[in-house]
Amino acid sequence: MIGLGLALAGLALSVYYWDRVPDPMPTHWNWRGEVDGWGPRTLGLLLMPGLAVLFMGLLPLADRLGETPEDRAANAAPARAYIVGLVGFLALMHALTVRAALHPPDYRLPVELLLPLLGALLVLTGWLFPQLAPNRWMGIRLRSTLGSERVWRATHRYAGVLYTVCGLVLAICPALGGERVVLITAGVVFVAIIVLPLHYAWLSARDEQVGR
Repeated sequence: MIGLGLALAGLALSVYYWDRVPDPMPTHWNWRGEVDGWGPRTLGLLLMPGLAVLFMGLLPLADRLGETPEDRAANAAPARAYIVGLVGFLALMHALTVRAALHPPDYRLPVELLLPLLGALLVLTGWLFPQLAPNRWMGIRLRSTLGSERVWRATHRYAGVLYTVCGLVLAICPALGGERVVLITAGVVFVAIIVLPLHYAWLSARDEQVGR
C-alpha cells in the first residue's frame, strides 16, 4: 500500500502540474544541476511514475527469489522493502524534476537534495544486503558468491557496511564544501561500492579454496 501510494502520488503530481510545465521540458541535468537535455512533456511527466508503477508490478516476484523454499522465504521481506524503497526514490526524484521544470529560466535541479536521496537508497541497500539469501536476481551475483553460501554471506555482510557508510557520506557531502569536494566524494563513493565488494568476494572465494 505504501509503494502504491507513492507511485500514484507521482502520477497525481504530473496531472496537477501538467499545464504549468513547459513543452518541451528539461529532462536531463549535468552534475552541477544545469539543464543539458530537453524532451517532450509527456515523457518527462510520465517516465518516472510509469517506472514506479512497473516496479510495483514486480512485487509478486519477491516470493520467488531463491533456489530453495528457505531462501525464498528469507528473501521475500527484503525484496519487498527494496522495491518499495526504489518506488519512493523514483517518486521523490520525479518531484525534484517537476520542481526544476517549474523554475525558469535556469530550471536547475537541486543537487544538494538529490545526493541525500541517493545516499538514502544506498543506506537502504546496505541494510538489506545482509538479509539476502543466495539468489540470481538481487544482491552481488558473481560466480564466487553464487557458488558458495559462505562467500555470499561474507560478501553481503561486508557490502552492507560499505553501502551504509558510503550512503551516509554521500548524503552529507553537499555540506562538506564546494563543487570539487562534492564531485570527488561522489566519484570515490561510486567507485568504492562497485569495486570493493567484487574484490572482497574474490578474496573470500580464494580463502575458501585455500582452506579446502
